[in-house]
Amino acid sequence: MRPEKLPKGLAPMGVSNTFTEASLPEALQREHALSAGRWAVLHVLQGAVCYFDLADATQHPVQAPDLVIIGPETPHRLILCGPLRCRIDFFCDEAHAGRRRVLIAANDAVVASFRRCEEAGEFAQRFYSIFLNSSPEIAPHFERTDFRRQRKLLRGSVYAMVTRDPCDKRARETLERIGATHSRRQYNVPPPPPVRALA
Repeated sequence: MRPEKLPKGLAPMGVSNTFTEASLPEALQREHALSAGRWAVLHVLQGAVCYFDLADATQHPVQAPDLVIIGPETPHRLILCGPLRCRIDFFCDEAHAGRRRVLIAANDAVVASFRRCEEAGEFAQRFYSIFLNSSPEIAPHFERTDFRRQRKLLRGSVYAMVTRDPCDKRARETLERIGATHSRRQYNVPPPPPVRALA
């Protein structure tokens, strides 16, 4: 039986690449399972995929913008059924977090840090001061910007990101929509250059 929500107190352990139907790893299409204490959230961003739960031999079609929560030690595999874009977020419970146990309290620490920045009253101003001066290509995108409104939007967006539930569909859809508007097609923002791996 698939869990409907993540247990409280999990530590974030990482995020996969964004996969398409052409790049979905073969390992995910074969039978596999998360180890004890590990959880995952499969986000279907575009298209659809079939989640095959081998524990109870049931198949679950998952269409964007839906998701699947995958519990520990549950044998499963993914079945392609057409165009796809997806991502997997990984989590770990306290008993199995080991050296990364500190991350379980990281969300509270980040929220507290953001609130301290807000109380100081200069977070958004400082951000845009640094951002606009970081490259001559940036300022032209903000020539007609109402910065009073923009700073309010920034504060709200950052707060949503640091407090959001990774299984909250509305939050995910909002972030996807922001990503779409900040694209070459709409705001004419080109993608970042590829990051070179260090030798």
